[in-house]
Amino acid sequence: MVVRRIIECAVLTCLAIGLAACGGLTKEPIAHSGSAVVMGKPPAEVYTKIARQVRTCWFKASDPVLTQHIFHATAPADGTGAVISIYEADKKRSRGRRAYSIAFKRRLKATQIETENRLLSYALAQKMTADVNRWAQGSEACESFSDSAPASGRGSHSGSTPAISRPAQ
Repeated sequence: MVVRRIIECAVLTCLAIGLAACGGLTKEPIAHSGSAVVMGKPPAEVYTKIARQVRTCWFKASDPVLTQHIFHATAPADGTGAVISIYEADKKRSRGRRAYSIAFKRRLKATQIETENRLLSYALAQKMTADVNRWAQGSEACESFSDSAPASGRGSHSGSTPAISRPAQ
């Protein structure tokens, strides 16, 4: 009887660990990453275009997609790469945890774009990654995010305070 109880506990523990690893027992969003390649354009050019679209579409003052987030970008002077980071805004409206990032890297005669979601909902991150991929191919359209937003607001968190956009430092 004791051996059976030990085996049952071990099995339940393994199941719990397995579910937690898959996100089954956590409230954290499921991570989402994506990758795209833009041929014949340097990282600085691709980064500039996509950074403009991110600020125009996701952080527009009249109807921001990301109401509780901060835009931050870094681009080295040598033009070999860049990173756009979307951070959660903390209580003082400064950068908190990184929620989403877009990295631009030189790959021979192309630019590789990698997106990484750390904190946003899976559905929102999928739409954001689709935007990035469309913009990388030349589109300038801002897609509607209304069906992936929570009922209390358009952004990934409830609230009506507009996101803060910080220039690269």
